[in-house]
Amino acid sequence: MAVRCYLRHPLSGTSVTELLAERGIDVSNRSVLRWVQTFGPQLAAEARKHRRPLGRTWYTDEMFFFRGTDKWYLHRAIDEHGQVVDVLLREHRDTASAEAFFEQALGRSDQEPSRPLPVRVVRRTRTALPRRPAGRRETADPKGRPRQSVIC
Repeated sequence: MAVRCYLRHPLSGTSVTELLAERGIDVSNRSVLRWVQTFGPQLAAEARKHRRPLGRTWYTDEMFFFRGTDKWYLHRAIDEHGQVVDVLLREHRDTASAEAFFEQALGRSDQEPSRPLPVRVVRRTRTALPRRPAGRRETADPKGRPRQSVIC
């Protein structure tokens, strides 16, 4: 229970120790962290088995952020259910980075049977949100460009 609380919620080892103390279980902070290191990978592997299969539509986007003075680009793909398909971090934004991202994402689909190849890939110009709010139509941005474009 302690390991699951630590991994599922943004709690520190001390917070988990206090939660267990409220239930009458006396453990040290170090014990909780050692349990996480021991049993965390096993819990993650078991959770991966029960993960929902990826959807057939992938939404891709890219964003940049500064790390020190360097600009880095994060490419990501999300399916229509909101699951992260793949992520790639690169220092340059170019065609080679985009190709490497798609090769990585599609290559993993070939290796894992629970990751089917997408039927449609949509590039989002804002963010890779899996779906828009109910009752709202997809509209053009103020400059008249579509917010998404189907690339595959």
